[in-house]
Amino acid sequence: MRIKHLMKSNCIPQATLLSKLCADSPEIANVSSFRQAYITCVCSMLPNEDSIKEIAKVDCKEVLDIICNLESEGQENTAFILCTTYLTHQLQTANVYCSWELTLFWSKLQRRIDPSLDSFLERCRQFGIIAKTLQHLFFLIRVIQSEVKEAGLAVSVLLCVRALQIRSNGSDEMKTSVCKTIACLLPEDLEVRRACQLTEFLLEPTLSGFNVLEELYMQPDQKFDEENALVPNSLRCELLLALKAYWPFDPEFWDWKTLKRHCLKLLGKAASD
Repeated sequence: MRIKHLMKSNCIPQATLLSKLCADSPEIANVSSFRQAYITCVCSMLPNEDSIKEIAKVDCKEVLDIICNLESEGQENTAFILCTTYLTHQLQTANVYCSWELTLFWSKLQRRIDPSLDSFLERCRQFGIIAKTLQHLFFLIRVIQSEVKEAGLAVSVLLCVRALQIRSNGSDEMKTSVCKTIACLLPEDLEVRRACQLTEFLLEPTLSGFNVLEELYMQPDQKFDEENALVPNSLRCELLLALKAYWPFDPEFWDWKTLKRHCLKLLGKAASD
């Protein structure tokens, strides 16, 4: 009661100290309410660097519980501040523990507190810039597609480009997942789908992958319709360059016959006319 009174009276330093003492006391059996009070006080002092460090010390599962409690108590703003701060820390430190749940919570709170579509997409873009793992980027793409779908296509593609540029974190299987995601986002763009499938094949040469690639190259070439495109041409070019960075050769001016010969060599099959 004393801590709540101090918080309501805006005596935050005193409330912080008292809740910290109670939370760390071995004589108190259930300290969860005191820890929540302490974290709530710390959130009110953000963006203080020491406050960020204190929040980062908390286990992610406990943070999720506190966020739920704050939300149910009508303290959505505090829940959002805590969620955003902890997610930012995870993105910067490449920590993916409970990160999907945290990202999902953040997206719901962000959309509720600030319904602006532009604000949501811009924050996702900023998160994508500081993200250091493919998993975090996939989580951001999932919430974008869940919340805004087609309206967030350009930002989703931008996050895919970022995912392709992260070379140190992730296996070839994860990069293949990025290619599949891009192909799903841009199903009508034949050139992009060809580039994605070729990248997949070069990362992991399989007969089934070769057959899909051949099927794509058998389709008539398409001209990119820049006027009606949902993705700017500059971003599309950036995407194609990010995919081509994985190719040991540049088949841009090759016909399918030449490219097929190289692909068959990777499969270990004899190439023939």
